[in-house]
Amino acid sequence: MKDIYRLGVEGHSKIKTAILKSTYRGPFIIIGGAGSLHLRTGKQLCDANGFAYKWPDAHLDYMRARMLDHGQRGFSTFIYLFKWARSNYQNPGWFSWLGRMFAWLFHVFAKKTLTDPDAIGLILCSRIALSMWEGVNDVQWSFLSPPWLLRDKGLRTGRYEIHIDKDEGSEEAGIYGGIYNEDMAVAIVDEVETRKLTHVHWTCTGPIGLKHW
Repeated sequence: MKDIYRLGVEGHSKIKTAILKSTYRGPFIIIGGAGSLHLRTGKQLCDANGFAYKWPDAHLDYMRARMLDHGQRGFSTFIYLFKWARSNYQNPGWFSWLGRMFAWLFHVFAKKTLTDPDAIGLILCSRIALSMWEGVNDVQWSFLSPPWLLRDKGLRTGRYEIHIDKDEGSEEAGIYGGIYNEDMAVAIVDEVETRKLTHVHWTCTGPIGLKHW
């Protein structure tokens, strides 16, 4: 995990150099991550205190199911225990003294792990990718940062909303909302056809929770 940030930054810089050196001058979309989106405070989400520790419970359930689908039982178990420990930490009266002690220890370990820069290297290098393109006007780039609660294996509803990200803070729905991959794909195709978001950092949200993952 320690190399994810370095490899991500180096990889995207090579992609950018190749695009700028090529003769292609048509539109293209770079897909980053939710950590690049700005809060109303002006901070980017990945700079918010402990943001990777604050996943909603419903999203933790989703992430656990997805990890099982991909054969990542260890990570799935970590997510399950993290959710349990965080609930114990926030509502200590529900558990025995022995359970509280174990939950507190695991809670400390999980929080340290989830907020470690190495653990969020992919999120941080996606932010660098955005900064690499800001101010570049020679090519028709558009930068999409999916919302925090992106869902795969969902439904295609064809419904989505566009949120433009700005330094002074984007709409909160564009950060804390979600969307199915299928609907995000529709938004991407529409942008390729209309080119309304050239040189813009944006996200999109849509309905989620319409099926069990």
